[in-house]
Amino acid sequence: MRKSGWVRGLIWLSIVFFLICLTGLFFIWFSNKQTIETVSEEKKTTRTSRTDIKIVALGDSLTRGFGDESGVGYVGAVTNSLEASGRQVEKVNLAVNGAKTSDLMKQLDQKEVANQIASANLILMTIGGNDLFRVGEAFSQYKTSQIETIQNEYLKQLGQIYTKIRTLNREAPIYHVALYNPFLEEKEGPAMSETVFSWNAATEKKANEFSKIICVPTYDLMQLNGEDYLASDHFHPNSEGYKWIGNRVSSVIKAGGE
Repeated sequence: MRKSGWVRGLIWLSIVFFLICLTGLFFIWFSNKQTIETVSEEKKTTRTSRTDIKIVALGDSLTRGFGDESGVGYVGAVTNSLEASGRQVEKVNLAVNGAKTSDLMKQLDQKEVANQIASANLILMTIGGNDLFRVGEAFSQYKTSQIETIQNEYLKQLGQIYTKIRTLNREAPIYHVALYNPFLEEKEGPAMSETVFSWNAATEKKANEFSKIICVPTYDLMQLNGEDYLASDHFHPNSEGYKWIGNRVSSVIKAGGE
């Protein structure tokens, strides 16, 4: 009897010990699970914040995408490229057909526009084409002094635009898409090419006075077979032309680490 009682006690003691061990293992498993889930959530949050990007597009009809039969434009092409690389992109296109630098300056004073710029991670813009090619005047009517006056006023206003954007947003890189010559087939085409080249050089020099403003060249894209990349108005790009510009801008953005 004594031996039987001793055996039963040992059995009960073993059961208790087993339950204690089982409880300990449960708490260890639960603790590890919580840690793994916490780390997973932290990684997920970090990954999301790394991939989210907001593009704000400013300027004239080129940024608006006028002439693109597909409706994508170069801004859409850039957005698609970033999304294809795993980014989550929000796009806000504030460009206005026909806008000159003076129009963009006024637009930047609008509260909603300023708020959009302030929250941007990346800014795209085209401006200056309507300043240089304004009112459709024949090139033969342009004089060197006129172009110099137009360019000087443009550069003055462009500096004010850059300053205003940088006041609203100090960090977002600005990709200013430079001009091409849409009039290569015209009699004055070669002379205008020289003017556009000089205009772009002055724009890049002004951009270099500010932080994180990059001029993206498009001049070369239209130099060969330019007519193949122009819309029916022979001024704006067609869908293929916008795709070329979008690819160029995307490559520059990615080279910058975006």
